[in-house]
Amino acid sequence: MIISLTTIPSRVEYIKPCIDSLLQQGLPIHIWLPDVVRRTGKKFRVIPGFLYEEGIEVHIVEDLGPITKLLPALKAGFKEVITADDDRIYGKGWANGLIKYSKEYPDSVICYRGRILNGPNYSKSRLVGRPKKVTEVDLVTGTFGALYKDRFFSKEIFNEWEQWERNDDLVVSTHLKNRGVRILAVPCNCKIRHTKASKINNLFAENKRLNTKGIKELGLE
Repeated sequence: MIISLTTIPSRVEYIKPCIDSLLQQGLPIHIWLPDVVRRTGKKFRVIPGFLYEEGIEVHIVEDLGPITKLLPALKAGFKEVITADDDRIYGKGWANGLIKYSKEYPDSVICYRGRILNGPNYSKSRLVGRPKKVTEVDLVTGTFGALYKDRFFSKEIFNEWEQWERNDDLVVSTHLKNRGVRILAVPCNCKIRHTKASKINNLFAENKRLNTKGIKELGLE
């Protein structure tokens, strides 16, 4: 079991609060840094020293967009992967909560935040965030964290990410749906907060506009 995430050069100096919170979870951390960012052509000039603390492994890999936090971990052979975003501070018990529910529902992806679709229009989907009871959702929303197992995926996922590389949540959710793997949003008692990194090169607004198109193209509706 590992915690896996990625970041980009413009944000890396702001992610220490996130990294510090992940170190408190008691699991190995693997961070996958793109050699060249596809969208901007930027490279890492300097990798901050805090990424070389004990418990962290840094990997330089091909940039696959946001899904870089998951696919390299699967390719490296990790059986269970908890993904995190680089612009959040994850409270005490964050990882343990995901693990607890994964043991209870071993054949499902576990997350703290997802969406239930109501047709292809993304704006009409219902957000389910840290629900009071376990709730099946159509889309995993990775920003609060998610726990995946390698057996949920087929080798096709390594090609499918290119279908909608702007949004890993859509690609992953489509793949899971096609393989009959449920996505469960579960209760969470821990705090999850934004960091300064969330304001830097944030693609949320762009993705929100494009998500309806992606849902149609990927056949999620």
